[in-house]
Amino acid sequence: VLAFLFGRVFCSYICPASLLFFTIARIRRLLGRWFLFPELSLDRGFAWGVLVGGLITAAWVGHGIWTLLLPYFAIGQTIFHGIAMGTLSLALGSVVVFALLDLLLGRQFTCRYVCPTGRLLGFIGRKSTFAIQREAEQCVSQCTSCTDVCPMKVNPKIDETVDCSMCGECLVICPTKCLSIGRRQG
Repeated sequence: VLAFLFGRVFCSYICPASLLFFTIARIRRLLGRWFLFPELSLDRGFAWGVLVGGLITAAWVGHGIWTLLLPYFAIGQTIFHGIAMGTLSLALGSVVVFALLDLLLGRQFTCRYVCPTGRLLGFIGRKSTFAIQREAEQCVSQCTSCTDVCPMKVNPKIDETVDCSMCGECLVICPTKCLSIGRRQG
């Protein structure tokens, strides 16, 4: 229901892994002063492959595979095992892999290209009721602030909001405040 209303909003506000990935993005930006990090991209279909592969693997070996493939399950299981049993879970390895992907390969890399839940929510959210809106008359033609800051590589400058997680980064940085959240047009 949230995806039909607001698109991929789960990824910014509900997913427990988003806090980890937003923190890693900040660390990556700080370390970027001294190190050169690539900004790689994959075909968005890769996450569909993870979803289909996960479903096939889950049917074959059982449901436990999702704790290794979905960042929020991995974090949840690791925290649960730590609190309930005083141990680390195997899923901690997945959390480390996801964190390294984001640190070394690109900002929000896991969310954009690996997480099958995000891909599914992005697909559902293509026709969401609410989206980022732009007042074209107020938008400065040479400005790319919104596009540069967007962790999901969405480009509100050209009214492209597919996969927008409504994190609000673009709303805050826009110098003319021409961006807002409103009912999707058309």
